[in-house]
Amino acid sequence: MLNLTKGSAKESALSTADKCDNEKECEIHRDAGNNLKKMNQELEKQVLDIIKSETDAQLWTIGEDAKLRMPIISYQLIINDLQIAVDSIKKAVILTEKFEKLDDLIVSALWTQAIMRYSRCFKKSDDGYSSLEPEKYIVSNRSKTFHSTLISIRDSFLAHRGKNDFEHHMVVATLLKKSKRSYQFNFQVPSLHIQGHFIKNHKSIIKHIETLQRRVSFTLDKKCRALDRIVWNEIKT
Repeated sequence: MLNLTKGSAKESALSTADKCDNEKECEIHRDAGNNLKKMNQELEKQVLDIIKSETDAQLWTIGEDAKLRMPIISYQLIINDLQIAVDSIKKAVILTEKFEKLDDLIVSALWTQAIMRYSRCFKKSDDGYSSLEPEKYIVSNRSKTFHSTLISIRDSFLAHRGKNDFEHHMVVATLLKKSKRSYQFNFQVPSLHIQGHFIKNHKSIIKHIETLQRRVSFTLDKKCRALDRIVWNEIKT
């Protein structure tokens, strides 16, 4: 197997160890980093063995410092996330139709999976992964509305606490004691949590996500075609 760009691998665990407060902590971080590196190498070997068993074509691995490597990985992961989002919504609908007394918590969990997977495609990463810019991929007003709804559910309900349509709270005071000089109340905070399907118009949401997925696939293909030239030039040299 040819590593087209033989750059040194970045080991975040070791860089963390450099900042340790004592030698024992550094040793623990180094061991964790080495174990993770060995595990990744073994997984990569297994994946390559599977690919080689399915094709007679010559294979090359793309080094970590190769140009376009991270964007290609990023867009493929985004496509995977969007597919999981679609599959989760479809599964929630199928289970609801199949089981009359299905626990709403199961449906909520599938919708949570779908929305979190969708939303992280647009969240910036500190580790070099590309993210989607809504203005480039969300075109129609209808899609913008769907996108805004999904991100809002994520930001104000699933990942953070804010005003949303799924939680309702109030404060109720019950008078316990009363005298001429004082009052004593008991305070309660009853809460209503809505579970089940987060969005009723699931067919339109699925169509929106699948349209986005096709747009990202087009971007991924362009990146791959650009990498064609880089790989070919590397092989020739």
